[in-house]
Amino acid sequence: QICSQVQVIMSQTETSALCKPDLNTLYILDIDSTLVTTHQRNQAIVQSFLETYSSIYPEDCKIIATLDCQLGDYGFRSTMQRKGVAETDLSCFEELTTYWRQHFFSNTYLSFDQPTAGAVEWMQKLKSAQASFVYLTARHKISMWDGTLQTMKDMGFPINLNQLYLKEDLSLTDEEYKSLLVGKLLDENPQKQLLLIDNEPVILNKIAQEYPEIFLVWFELTHSGKMQPPAKALAIKNFIF
Repeated sequence: QICSQVQVIMSQTETSALCKPDLNTLYILDIDSTLVTTHQRNQAIVQSFLETYSSIYPEDCKIIATLDCQLGDYGFRSTMQRKGVAETDLSCFEELTTYWRQHFFSNTYLSFDQPTAGAVEWMQKLKSAQASFVYLTARHKISMWDGTLQTMKDMGFPINLNQLYLKEDLSLTDEEYKSLLVGKLLDENPQKQLLLIDNEPVILNKIAQEYPEIFLVWFELTHSGKMQPPAKALAIKNFIF
């Protein structure tokens, strides 16, 4: 979005923090479906399932082979919906779901992810200006830490160990986890304004409720569909400001 468009929605301070690095702002960035796209990862996992289970579920796999995960799909289930495939059409649906979850939340297929438009360049501008930023993702720390660090570096994102937060306690929902971390970041950065960018409205609503002072930006790509983003959140579709 160009700056003249966002000014009518955001305050001047928020607008400036997006269009130009602000040293008084701590930028909190989500990764999946915000800084990077994940449909290629989903497609690779589906393909791997086909190669592994085609002899066990030959008829199901003929249907699964028609799935083409695209930008904007939420996992593989929305791909199924788009293709008119119901869960009841697949006798192996539960096994496919388990297989997808095990591999999506692992290092194995992270190399298929790609940066969203302008994301690397924008993050590099933040780094060059010595602005403060962290990556706050609900990726699982035990199974995705090494792969996240490596693939983010490979894509060109500026990143170090101290800037990366992954979920350790899997008993927490994503919104609970991120809310706790945002509270921690608020306490650690009392002199800074916090600006959070995330694709999931459930998370944005949780943060809006608990920390109304935080600037919220909704990355409008794909999400769970459980709710709409809070009215105060700016919607953007890329990082080309």
